[in-house]
Amino acid sequence: MSQIEAVKKTWQRTVTKNKSYKPFMKVHIELVEILENHSPEGLTELNLSATDLTDRMDRGIPFLEGREDELDLSAAYPLFAALTSWSGLGHAKSVFKRAARNLSDHEMMNLLRVWLKGEEPYITHFASRHQLPVDVLYVVLRYSLLPTLAFYSKTVLRQRTV
Repeated sequence: MSQIEAVKKTWQRTVTKNKSYKPFMKVHIELVEILENHSPEGLTELNLSATDLTDRMDRGIPFLEGREDELDLSAAYPLFAALTSWSGLGHAKSVFKRAARNLSDHEMMNLLRVWLKGEEPYITHFASRHQLPVDVLYVVLRYSLLPTLAFYSKTVLRQRTV
C-alpha cells in the first residue's frame, strides 16, 4: 500500500466516525498527493565529512547551516508552483498563482534560499511586494522545501554512518 493510500484509509475511517471532518480530509489528501508527486530525484548531494557532521552535532549546529547556497533546490520550485493550486490556500490561491506565474527562476530560487537562511525581512518584503499573506507564504515555502530537506536529511544520515 502506498503512503497516499494509507493516508486516505486513515482519513476515511476518521470521516466515517465524524462527517464534519470531510473538508479537512480533502485538503489534507490533496496536499499529500501534491507532495508525493513532487518527490525529489537526482538532486546533487552534499559532500559532508563524518568529522564535520560529528563536530556540528557536538556543537548543536544544524547540519545544513551555512551550506544553504550549496543545496540543489531544483525540485522545490516546481513544487511551489504546484502548491499555488492547492485548495488549502483558501482565498489566497489566486494571488499565489499570479505571483508564481510572474516569478523568474532566479527570484524563486532566491526566495527559497532566504527562507532556509531565516531572512525574515526579505520574505516579509517579498510578500508585501506580491500582495501575498506572509503567514501563508511561510506555509507554502515550508511545504515546497519539505521533500528536498527530507532528501538531504537522508543524505546526512547516510554519510554520518559511513
